[in-house]
Amino acid sequence: MFSMKRIRFSEYFGLNKSQAELDFVDIFINDDIPLYIDPYVFKLRTDEWSMDCNDLIVDFFWTVINAIKNKRTNYAKTLLEQLGEPRETHLGVSRGTTAGKGVSGKQANDLYKRLSASRAVSSGKVTDVSDCELMIPGIGFDKVSDITTNIIRDKLISYTQEQCRLHGIAMRKIPSGKIWSPVEKRWLNGSYVELPVYKGKRIILVPKYCVVFKMILSSRELYNKDIVEYIQAEQLNAMTSLVEVLKNGKRRVTKKRIKEHPDYRMSKEFIYAFCDQHPEVLEQYKQRKGNDATTAIDINEVNERVVAEALMDVLSSIDMGAEQASRYHTLSVGVLEFLFFPHLMFPKKEHEVHEGRKRIDITFNNASKEGFWHQIRTTPNIGASMIMVECKNYTRDIKNPELDQMSGRFSHQRGWFGMIMCRGFDDKNLFIQRCKDTASDGRGIIICLDDTDIKTMLQLVADGKRFEVDKYMINRYQQIIS
Repeated sequence: MFSMKRIRFSEYFGLNKSQAELDFVDIFINDDIPLYIDPYVFKLRTDEWSMDCNDLIVDFFWTVINAIKNKRTNYAKTLLEQLGEPRETHLGVSRGTTAGKGVSGKQANDLYKRLSASRAVSSGKVTDVSDCELMIPGIGFDKVSDITTNIIRDKLISYTQEQCRLHGIAMRKIPSGKIWSPVEKRWLNGSYVELPVYKGKRIILVPKYCVVFKMILSSRELYNKDIVEYIQAEQLNAMTSLVEVLKNGKRRVTKKRIKEHPDYRMSKEFIYAFCDQHPEVLEQYKQRKGNDATTAIDINEVNERVVAEALMDVLSSIDMGAEQASRYHTLSVGVLEFLFFPHLMFPKKEHEVHEGRKRIDITFNNASKEGFWHQIRTTPNIGASMIMVECKNYTRDIKNPELDQMSGRFSHQRGWFGMIMCRGFDDKNLFIQRCKDTASDGRGIIICLDDTDIKTMLQLVADGKRFEVDKYMINRYQQIIS
């Protein structure tokens, strides 16, 4: 039987990078990957991109809900009918071709019927798209992902363009597809935009932090654990007929008996009714899941030793000097992604500041919720929501002009922290002292990472001590501020 060779995006565009070095999902350009965009991820994060996506999703959902409540049937159906099959991300379950079911056509009409008939919607208990999987029949995580992809398409297009510029990937003008306008409250036809193309079809990349193998919020999990366990305790406390007395005198209520009871059988209508009476159970479930949430493309799922050792080998093979500066720059992006994801995300190349009069080699969004990167993001006099990085493949030591160049790009909007990556020093202690002088003068915190620093952190990862990378960065930070 003929078996199609699946081609990775990175392979087709000659990136020579592993998934661990890339900020986006390294999709198959001729097949689908069973991963899904989870809108709940955007609610949990405080970085600007995630909040923008969440705002779009909430805006679209409430526009539909309000149309349903106000009996604007045609308007509501028109909004839902534009949720076509988001083939361009190559996410979801393939059914012979890279085409999911989507929610257009007849299914859009079915979705309208489910939303309009739902007590969860009319009561306001469903507050966004991620709640649909919990309480509305016929809307599973695949539909939720499809809806989300359509709504945030414009944000994904911008993200894709940035990643292509970063990695030098060729793009072509191609129709963008439908774009949701929160201002006009309607779908726009879009326009021609630059995107990577395979066999005449657009490709849209998705940040790996927002995809999951299964949604964070699950109706089945909510029912099986939180709801059933609540009912167990309730039945035991009331000593109902569902309570069994064992030979040793111990009393119990089994989950099986609860699930088989006609009043408590699993259905999304039952989940809604239960959560309507016990909102604290739903709230506790969401809080627990938010605390435990992890990204699907977990850096620990790759062979970290292999990746770390390969990166060290490549670093050693790059000659110092202008001739291989571009190669060093490209490697540095992958190294930082590998070492610091998911704290640092969305790398951009040659980020313009001061209306284009100055450029920063690389910038990352700092979206960390713990550890070193969270500390410098939340410390008032640093406030580093953006991490600025300069790559210097010099044959000489970094000196004051490079420090002044970096500190001149700090601001209250971008933060007061940056990193300079270079190859090495004849006198590293002298440069550290210069960084301390810059900090004590109130001109920001600058940490320099040379080959020795990078290889030390990569070796920690190779040795299974990734947690010590954070400690290493804290120590380098303490060197500057002490």
